[in-house]
Amino acid sequence: KKYGSDAGNNSVLNTTPPSVEKIQFSTSKGSMSVSPKGPAPEDMQQFNDRINALAEDTSKIIVSGCKANPSLARIKKNDTTVFQNGGPEDATVVFNGKQIIIPFRGAEKVTMDFLMPGIHGFGCSLIESTPIGFILITE
Repeated sequence: KKYGSDAGNNSVLNTTPPSVEKIQFSTSKGSMSVSPKGPAPEDMQQFNDRINALAEDTSKIIVSGCKANPSLARIKKNDTTVFQNGGPEDATVVFNGKQIIIPFRGAEKVTMDFLMPGIHGFGCSLIESTPIGFILITE
């Protein structure tokens, strides 16, 4: 089942500094680059199709600094996802107004009950909001 993009006002794409030209995302299935402003309206279907094709089914996202693995994740609504810190210090994950602090060598379990089905960008800072990945929430 395919879902549309959440590129509205809550998207981290809309608050990315204009100095960033393209953001690269890779999974074991391939890679894609995205403009920080998000896809143009005429490119929305291609954007959705590409994320649907590349997103990895997972229940764990490893955050190391401002990098996520996988950076394109497919998670069912209401499932619990583990955000694991793979870096040398505390890590932060921010999406849709929710901030999660992951302690050094720690992990945080998050139930995906606050995200609507669709594509949601996530970042690593409330100040610098360049997305480090996307979560595709499915029903």
